[in-house]
Amino acid sequence: MRFTRVHGLILVNVALLGALALVSLSPRAQAQDRRRSNYLLASGFSKNDSAEALWIVDQGNQEVIAVTWDSNRNELVGIGYRDLNADAGVLRRGRSN
Repeated sequence: MRFTRVHGLILVNVALLGALALVSLSPRAQAQDRRRSNYLLASGFSKNDSAEALWIVDQGNQEVIAVTWDSNRNELVGIGYRDLNADAGVLRRGRSN
């Protein structure tokens, strides 16, 4: 039997179908389980620094990150991070005592 173009196209389609099945049936990455979020931004000055800071609140994951701009390196530099759920738990425990 001769190998024709039709046989080649069938072979390529089978290979593509196998690749699609492999990608579709593989387990999800852990990072994809995070919830979609709304973000709130606030700017101002931090206590210990004269540079302006930007606070980014991730409302869906209840997290806050503070950053400032480093003009020497032309990049954002992280100042701090807080988990709002953990903070709320500390406040609740503090009130009940």
